[in-house]
Amino acid sequence: EWEFSDSAEAVEHLSPFCTFLSKTLGKTIAPLYLKKATELETYLKKPDVLFGIINTGVVLKKYNTFHLEPLLLTVKNGKKQHRKRFIVPIRGKFNSIEELKGKRLTILSSDRYTLQKQISLIRSGEIASPSLFFSSILETASPKSAILSVMFGLADSALTTPESLKSAQKENPRLNDHIRILHYLHPMTYSPFVSIGKRIDPQQAESLQNALSSLHQTESGKRLMSIIDADAFEKTDLEDFTNRNLAFYQKEEFAGQEVS
Repeated sequence: EWEFSDSAEAVEHLSPFCTFLSKTLGKTIAPLYLKKATELETYLKKPDVLFGIINTGVVLKKYNTFHLEPLLLTVKNGKKQHRKRFIVPIRGKFNSIEELKGKRLTILSSDRYTLQKQISLIRSGEIASPSLFFSSILETASPKSAILSVMFGLADSALTTPESLKSAQKENPRLNDHIRILHYLHPMTYSPFVSIGKRIDPQQAESLQNALSSLHQTESGKRLMSIIDADAFEKTDLEDFTNRNLAFYQKEEFAGQEVS
């Protein structure tokens, strides 16, 4: 649910965390990254899927549909931000999405169908059709091309992920002299970690709980936690989890925020 540009990028990002899980459970755990929320129900029922890192809103709405076991662990004080970012040139002096009206935008081809939703999330409300809002929308096949289009003045803004931007900055240290991030979405809290079905035996589940609950106590553990945007895990049950989070997500949905 991190909205990487492609599955390869997601697998690379999640692999260190899965290596830790493999050692803890004594079996090979490989990441499976889904770009579409509609694929969740299909994959969570597959026998080779042991568990999932699933967002709070999905659990509150669909835990019966997914046939989940009682909640294994939730993130304590976790910070989950919407992964897309608008980047703009430093010379452009844009301070809000509204100031990009009539300007040029570059996006990944895969973002074409979700662009209006991305903008709506950032503005916390509705927005005109992107094709009417921007003077032009250039589609590109790679995050690097989208970012470079802003750096070289081919676009006034680009939509990208933090991971893609970090990779581009590492490859080109001078990038920060030319572009900046225009907007972050406010963080959302309590992303859960959920056991799926009855595919982890009680002894393995207890080992996993203990290992994850103590991760935040070491620097190496904290680095692993940062991979999934979490500060610490805590044991809980579904009733407690629901009581703590349901009102918040109902409020978010009422305000027009998508639960993701």
